[in-house]
Amino acid sequence: MATRTSCASRSSAGNATAEAAVAQLITAGLWTEVCLAFTALDAVQDGFEVHPVSDAVGGISPDSHERAMQRMIQAGAHPVTAPAVVAELQRDWARGHGDKLRDIMRWYFPVLNKVRAAG
Repeated sequence: MATRTSCASRSSAGNATAEAAVAQLITAGLWTEVCLAFTALDAVQDGFEVHPVSDAVGGISPDSHERAMQRMIQAGAHPVTAPAVVAELQRDWARGHGDKLRDIMRWYFPVLNKVRAAG
C-alpha cells in the first residue's frame, strides 16, 4: 500500500505501483476533489485501471464530491463502494476471516446510516 503526504506528488504512488507491477488501483482519500481526484486522474493517465471508493471519501460539499467523481469517471476511472470492495476481495464468505469480516460489516452499516443522517 502506498501512502502519500502531498496531493500534488505523482512520484510516491507511481513508484510504489511500478515496483509492485500492479495494473489496478483501489483508491481513497481525504478530499474527493483533491486527494482522491488527483491520484485517480494521474493513475488513469499512467495506464492503471483505477477504482475510487466513492463512500470512503468526502468533498467540501455534496456537489463538490459529485463533480470530482464525475471528472474521474470521464477520465476513465471505475468507482466502487466500500462494501463492493470488501465483497469482491472476499468472494466467498466461507473463506478465512469471513466471520471477522461479517462483524466489521455489521458495525459499518449502522455507523454509515448515522453519518448520512447527520448530513
